[in-house]
Amino acid sequence: IESFEMGNHNTLENDRSLVVKMVDKYLVTGALEWCSEENKPRCICPLGLVPKNDDEEPWRLIHDLRQYNKSVAPWPLTMHTMGACADVLFQPGSFCFSRDISSAYHTCPLAGCGGGLRETGEKKPDGSSRWRVGCTPDTCLGHCDKAHLGIKVEDRYYRFAVPPFGMKVSNQGLASLLEPLIKRWRAKGVKVLCW
Repeated sequence: IESFEMGNHNTLENDRSLVVKMVDKYLVTGALEWCSEENKPRCICPLGLVPKNDDEEPWRLIHDLRQYNKSVAPWPLTMHTMGACADVLFQPGSFCFSRDISSAYHTCPLAGCGGGLRETGEKKPDGSSRWRVGCTPDTCLGHCDKAHLGIKVEDRYYRFAVPPFGMKVSNQGLASLLEPLIKRWRAKGVKVLCW
């Protein structure tokens, strides 16, 4: 992947304090990691704000990954539609429900140099220990997934520790992680669809 650094969109000027608050939230949840300029990711994607229909959070922070996605080749993924599966799902004695996993991509850590799960010594807001997959920004050798993609906010660099929303292969990665669980449920006779 060719290196690039793009400036943020003008929409960030709408509310810079909100952007900092959102980045802080990502830091607390472990979705982002702070890095020094020397260890910044190879691809710095622009951020923007889009309006949201929510009184508590009127803006959504977006990662513009169009430039990055041009160099990423997706792998095949088959998603089911409700119409295609109606004959399997809608049978006497069956019932249906839909479950949306909130911030699902943020449950899938990106691989770091050296792999492995390590305790960071930091604490989460609930008092439990924070864990990290692989390297830290300061020990990164540049060979891992985390070294590729990041953002810049107020002259500080951050790298993604999880696949960001908008990344071309995020949905394939999540589907691959869920596949063993789905197969297990299906083996027990539970009719499950990912759509």
